Amino acid sequence: KRHPGRLRPTRARIEQLCKALSPFGVLETNVFHQRSWREAELTNEDKTTEVFDFLLQKLTPKVLFVHGRSAVDHLRRLTNTRIERETFTSIQYQGVALDVFAGHHLSYQWSFAKVEELGSQLQARCRSLTKGHAEQ
Repeated sequence: KRHPGRLRPTRARIEQLCKALSPFGVLETNVFHQRSWREAELTNEDKTTEVFDFLLQKLTPKVLFVHGRSAVDHLRRLTNTRIERETFTSIQYQGVALDVFAGHHLSYQWSFAKVEELGSQLQARCRSLTKGHAEQ
């Protein structure tokens, strides 16, 4: 149950990660577009990935953080790539190169210090890609 003014564990970590990535913009989405407090509450019909797939295709991000088994497994299947956890994996998706960092769900095994460290790693990766693009 949520206490007034307090964020749930996943939301608190997402907010911290977004703040750590500033000034880079962040788009946040679930792999399944149906809303639920827990994935186990979703029916098989609710576990569709069309929105996630559409956003990935249309927005062509250069850096992607995926967390949670379902999201990581879906991206592995979608790209036919072996994506390792806790490290960057360079992959191709529809002719576009992107760097993926995969991890456990943010509500598990993520301290706030570890989220802050991840934010620094993602920001550094974004900066290196932006710098490389600006020099071309």
